[in-house]
Amino acid sequence: MRTNDAIDRFLMDSQVGGIANSTLDKYRQQLTQWARSMPETLEEISYETLLEYFAAWGVGPKTRRNVITLVKQLFQYVNRVGYVDAHDPAQPLRLPRLKKQPPRFLTAAEVKRLITICRQPLLDRESDRWYVYRNVAIVVTLAETGLRVSELCNLRRCNIHLTEHYADVVVKGDKRNTVVFNERTVNALREHWDRQDGGVYCIENPNGDQVSTGGVRRLFNRLSERLGRRVYPHLLRHTCATHMIKKAVNVFYVQQQLGHESLDTTLNYTHTNIEDRVAAHRSVLD
Repeated sequence: MRTNDAIDRFLMDSQVGGIANSTLDKYRQQLTQWARSMPETLEEISYETLLEYFAAWGVGPKTRRNVITLVKQLFQYVNRVGYVDAHDPAQPLRLPRLKKQPPRFLTAAEVKRLITICRQPLLDRESDRWYVYRNVAIVVTLAETGLRVSELCNLRRCNIHLTEHYADVVVKGDKRNTVVFNERTVNALREHWDRQDGGVYCIENPNGDQVSTGGVRRLFNRLSERLGRRVYPHLLRHTCATHMIKKAVNVFYVQQQLGHESLDTTLNYTHTNIEDRVAAHRSVLD
């Protein structure tokens, strides 16, 4: 497949996903510049070719990291849709180290444990059982959508489309972002809403008042004591983004889900850990 054709289809698919045209123009410029130094077809591109190109490229580590990630996403895309067959020379490329430490995140097992704790009321009272469903809705929604705590607290039911699995979220002032929900989030919200008689906001207190960001943070302080490690709302945003990247979700989709203006912010989540490296290394000689 011609390299430039692959770039066109990759970016066109990303545009369908909702990436802004100005952002796509920037990515097109970067990938086109890279393609000028590459063979005409993807099948001719080797790991050695890529390694030599990026080693000699006179740009800073941040830009190099950005373009390497785009190239990795390009090859993942053409393999996933079947344009090429099992040819991914970009997979072994290492991303340049940046001084900024990668965000902390919870493992999937730790998130499940957090939800389990929410489902265990301290007292067997009707009021405590009501809070179970609300608190589970808070934790699941933050962990599965990557919403900021302020975005969740200000989210109104009229802007949530559970059947269609998305919500219109106000992000930083009057900017808006479309955030998608998975089935686990939909179910958690429905269980909370079934026990709340109507309401304006996505998450409410028993009296119908809007849940405050301070109230959510106090909830996480209590959960931290029971979990045995410090957890806070923004940690679940890091967790959502990290696990999306680990599952090879298109980085443009991750950027849109989190409402990042810059791809560089999203790329903070492309770190690897020792478990990922060990798992990848096992397949070297298969």
